[in-house]
Amino acid sequence: MSLIPLKSDYCVALEQCLNDALQVITVFKEDMTMEECLAKAKHCLKDCSECLAASESGSFNRGKMMQTCIKSCSSCSVEFDKFDLEVCRKFAHSCRGCVEELKLVLA
Repeated sequence: MSLIPLKSDYCVALEQCLNDALQVITVFKEDMTMEECLAKAKHCLKDCSECLAASESGSFNRGKMMQTCIKSCSSCSVEFDKFDLEVCRKFAHSCRGCVEELKLVLA
């Protein structure tokens, strides 16, 4: 019998958001009309990555990182909900999930 490492729901949400942000960045990296959206996605990617690292390391500033991540993900969910493309909708959904899970942790 082996032990299975458990991940918190918010860590899973952060990882999903990271994966979907990377997908959006990959799909639109050559599209000059999406520059502003790409900048938001890259900012969200950075914030979620730092938040995940802070959470996994038990860093004392993880609460601050969670607040920063909530702001980035909230902004991205609004921005990417405007598009009908599946990759954008999926990213927006992941961002909303991330915000929800992080708010639960901070409550």
